[in-house]
Amino acid sequence: MNRTLRYRLAAVCAAACLLVLRLGAAESKVWVEFENGKRLFREREFGQALNAFRSAATERRRMFEDASRALSAALDSPQARRAEDSILALMDEYAKELFLASELDQINARAGSSLRLKIDLLRQRRLTDSFRGFLDALYLTLDYRTFDELGDSLARLRAAAAALAMYPEAEFWMGRVFQAEGELRLAEIQYSRAWDMREAYEVADDRFTPLYALADLYRTRGDFLRMEEQYLQVVRQDITASDPKNEYLRNAMLNSLTRDGFDKFMSLYRTEGDFAVRAFDALGSFWYESGRQGKAVLYLGLAANRILTKAIDAVREEEPSYAYSALPELLGRISNRRDLSEYVRNAELNRLLFTLADALYANGARSPARDLWRVLAAYPDSGVWGTRAASQLRNPVVKVPLLP
Repeated sequence: MNRTLRYRLAAVCAAACLLVLRLGAAESKVWVEFENGKRLFREREFGQALNAFRSAATERRRMFEDASRALSAALDSPQARRAEDSILALMDEYAKELFLASELDQINARAGSSLRLKIDLLRQRRLTDSFRGFLDALYLTLDYRTFDELGDSLARLRAAAAALAMYPEAEFWMGRVFQAEGELRLAEIQYSRAWDMREAYEVADDRFTPLYALADLYRTRGDFLRMEEQYLQVVRQDITASDPKNEYLRNAMLNSLTRDGFDKFMSLYRTEGDFAVRAFDALGSFWYESGRQGKAVLYLGLAANRILTKAIDAVREEEPSYAYSALPELLGRISNRRDLSEYVRNAELNRLLFTLADALYANGARSPARDLWRVLAAYPDSGVWGTRAASQLRNPVVKVPLLP
């Protein structure tokens, strides 16, 4: 190999490495600014925290706007038309114009099943601007979305890149800053912005965080109607609670709770979806507190079911043959494990079960209610809720509505 060719190859490799470093630096800056904002918030440096979150949002927007432009250029090409909406096909269309079949075989062999490694290997080669821009945009998007989520679709890749220009996590934290400073109207605007950007959340279930924050804000302001609506928006995303196809299931669950009791309900049904637990709990408790006990039972039951289902799953990880038999037995297992005890304590399971029992009693399900009160009264870790349950056993009282 002559000296001139070696210099050219070295220059190409250096340029490719520099581009990769720039992309990595931009991603790192977004993360560093965001985490710095959270640190400053905890230290009550609210002005600096707000600046950090704004900086993170600005950098994220710049990165993905650049990626979207690169994708638009790549997709407006003969190669993209031949690829017919396939990400992998477009990579191959570009690559086969630049490399020999033997070179591509070598790249594929080295990459194995790793798409990211294949992109890395291709980016180390001399590429057209359009191909490099496409690979850079794809690589960046894969930091936030899995290939399965993209579905090997160029249209979905483009949509994901456009959505990811938004940074709902940063917008949400700006809202927290405003709320901490007493600027409730500005906090409300930021939480609403974060919800509007929900498709860009990196963790899907985190998209409900703004709704919970709005609900808390409205509760603080005494606007219970709007608080209720935020929780209902969460519930509408839950298939078990909202899908019309599951109406028969919901009726069966309610009948099981009110007729056969909590143990039968837990034995028959397992529901999943952590994101909605707090909404079920909040709505069920609110409806009971405000005298709408008939609407409370199912949601309180669903919240308790999901909390205990997670505990059962944790027990089965150590004891695969475990089967739920009765609530006191499961609570005993929970008490013997620090992780599960902390989990149910944070979920306020004892308060939830007590409120469910009260709601059952108010709806005429006296025997299921008394069964739950007995369990809580006998449970050593039930605290004040065990004391209250014992009082209800002696002299049951239906709560007088406290809220409008």
